[in-house]
Amino acid sequence: MREKVVNGLSYLPVSPPKEIEGLYDNKNIVRAISMLLDESTANWMIEKTRISFIETDYEFITSDQPIINIHSKNNISFEPIKEMEYYYPITPHLAIFITKKNIHNIKIGKNETDEYNKLLYNKSYEQVYAFSRESLIPFL
Repeated sequence: MREKVVNGLSYLPVSPPKEIEGLYDNKNIVRAISMLLDESTANWMIEKTRISFIETDYEFITSDQPIINIHSKNNISFEPIKEMEYYYPITPHLAIFITKKNIHNIKIGKNETDEYNKLLYNKSYEQVYAFSRESLIPFL
């Protein structure tokens, strides 16, 4: 995720002032921003969301980017994200779901499991993991 943000900074529609051009590193900027976001995200989670669990008899995959906002775009875009719901598979059959909606723990079927796997695969960076080879076949 950090690499995507570092690369995304080069697409900003605003250029830095000429007098500071070349005096900073995008990686350092992203580190500072991520520290601020960590705190604000934690406050948002505590104050405004609920943590639920999603269970399946099928198999969730995971990746090198295992926590995703299911409403964010896959490409570099500066459109505001209108809604945040975080999905994080923690075992092959269980995921954490963080949302503002008043939902409780749910059990999902094959189609919904496949949809979550597709979302996570599309937002992965370089690697995808699964408990069994069969779960990765749709993505090969």
